[in-house]
Amino acid sequence: MYIIRHLVISTCLLLGIVIQVSQVAAQSGTAEHLLAGFHALDINQESHSFGNARPKVLIFLGQECAISQRYIPTLNELSTLAKAMEFDFYGVFSDSWATLEKAKQFQQDYEVNFPLILDSAEVIAHQLQPTAKPEAFVFNTKGELSYQGRIDDRFADLGKLRQTFSQHNLRDAITAVGNGQQPDIARTKTIGCFYGGWD
Repeated sequence: MYIIRHLVISTCLLLGIVIQVSQVAAQSGTAEHLLAGFHALDINQESHSFGNARPKVLIFLGQECAISQRYIPTLNELSTLAKAMEFDFYGVFSDSWATLEKAKQFQQDYEVNFPLILDSAEVIAHQLQPTAKPEAFVFNTKGELSYQGRIDDRFADLGKLRQTFSQHNLRDAITAVGNGQQPDIARTKTIGCFYGGWD
């Protein structure tokens, strides 16, 4: 009886996440503006609203993507920087096979210090159109897209790590937007695990 009750509760919680994320579907526009009416629960059942005037960072991650896993320490540092500059900072799992259980395990295994949103219906992904994981989107206080692309240039290509790298694109974008400016570079090519949502 306990197992059945637990499964029912877990299913309801997962449906709650999908339903709340899906509320944005009928209003979906383009990546140029973040929807003011968007609300979602993270994997720990905390509610988040994109309707406030705070700048935001969304990072599309892959639960089984080694590149996403490798970047978590850097993303933890960047989320601390972003929060100090009064940003909201989120990780997003947008694969149709992404599960709440795996998302929680990812959070625990890699000690993620920012909220993770499960977007199994790919509603957020269909609006923003990521091409790879991890891919970053930075929005200003007006909800306008200020930066899209890689976190930094440590990957020259898939499986090819640079021994030294100098482009810290996401950090620079956060700093610029946090200071009310537009990043010098607004778009970069993302090298990461292929996002298969458009097959």
